[in-house]
Amino acid sequence: IAEEVRFVNTNDSLPSSIEIPQDLKESFDEALNNELGLSFREAHYNLVGISTGYKQICGKFTEVPAIVLYVRQKGILRRGCDGIFPKSIRGFPTDVVEACVATPCTGLGINTCRRYQEDVKLGSSIGIGLEKENTIGTLSAVAYENDPPNRIGIISCEHILKFNESDVENNVVYQPSYEDLFEPKKQLEELLELLEDPKTNEGEYKDDIEELQRKLDLAKNRNSILATYVKGMRENFKINNKNYGIDVGFCVFNNENRKLDSKKFPIPPNYFRNAGLSTCLEGVYTYDELKNFNYNTKVFKVGRTTGLTLGQLLPTDQAIACNLTGESIKNAKRLTMEKYVPCYNNADQKIFVGYMKSYLDSEIRQYRKKCYPIKWFDRQLAFKFKSGEFDFGDSGASILDGKGKALGILHAKWITPYQTYGIASPYFAILKALNINICLSS
Repeated sequence: IAEEVRFVNTNDSLPSSIEIPQDLKESFDEALNNELGLSFREAHYNLVGISTGYKQICGKFTEVPAIVLYVRQKGILRRGCDGIFPKSIRGFPTDVVEACVATPCTGLGINTCRRYQEDVKLGSSIGIGLEKENTIGTLSAVAYENDPPNRIGIISCEHILKFNESDVENNVVYQPSYEDLFEPKKQLEELLELLEDPKTNEGEYKDDIEELQRKLDLAKNRNSILATYVKGMRENFKINNKNYGIDVGFCVFNNENRKLDSKKFPIPPNYFRNAGLSTCLEGVYTYDELKNFNYNTKVFKVGRTTGLTLGQLLPTDQAIACNLTGESIKNAKRLTMEKYVPCYNNADQKIFVGYMKSYLDSEIRQYRKKCYPIKWFDRQLAFKFKSGEFDFGDSGASILDGKGKALGILHAKWITPYQTYGIASPYFAILKALNINICLSS
């Protein structure tokens, strides 16, 4: 989690069920393309999120509808920032709240989600890469291309299926991820390290070591290849002149020795039945259906890290920024960029001093993007889960209502003073952006 987490107060003072006035929703939707558009966000680079909500005074919610501006830190006008925020936008007051940049998310049934499966189910562990570098995420759904040859494959978050934006390889996707498949290797190494202590009783760990070695040998003999990445996006996609944040990739299924189960999850059905939930994926919400969604409806997700958990879709509208700085640093290390970074010289000094003295302009904004890269995702779905009920590795989990109809794909965790949100891209926009459709054959 970003450093700004120290400002967060985890007391949840936000009402569990609130109504956002329709005129505020409409004004916010229009403002995202205008007053709150990209130029506004670049000018106010302290900004990490925008939403509808209610104004707070002394930490308490009022009944005044407002457009909420989330920043890394209040009370500081950062270098190059374009002044203070407007007091109102389209007739609605603004409120400024501290929050963190959203962090990608690289319960019941956790272990079954992480196992190798011949019949691969939704919510299972997937990832790319091997021992030195790898990703961990969750299989969202089985899908097919709308255009010939109408290949069948899987979808999950783009940031799970590519190491970074500059990655042009058609990465091989594994199920489970390398880390999950070879978890016995990690545990075995830890036990063998304990045995290096002469005071350790070797017989105490003998059975554990033999069992882990058996599991490791089994993992080595399994072909965990599932699919190959072919396309995706991690950016805003325009539909009917409105931007929708998309973090999804499509991978073609290519292991004839395995099968894809397009409806079921790798969790015992009684867990779902006991919670009054459908045991299968039954469809996805269209734009109109999502617009008329009943916010009192219970939702759930099945993710690699936290398994089956219950939540609630919040009625607030969101635009959030995802932090890419960590990924840029990892990429630089992977490419050993330090070899290619030139030594500091007088020209660099002039650029730095010029940056510190200059007024805000487009050139300065471009420099800032390289140093602190972020991606904005407009019109996102925000879900309320209890603390610890979604985490890194749950990225890609589909969020469904109790009848098994999917609303969106979870891709980030966003922390504000009163709530930790699960952020998801809406399914109707995902299918449009990638020109695919969900497969629901049994």
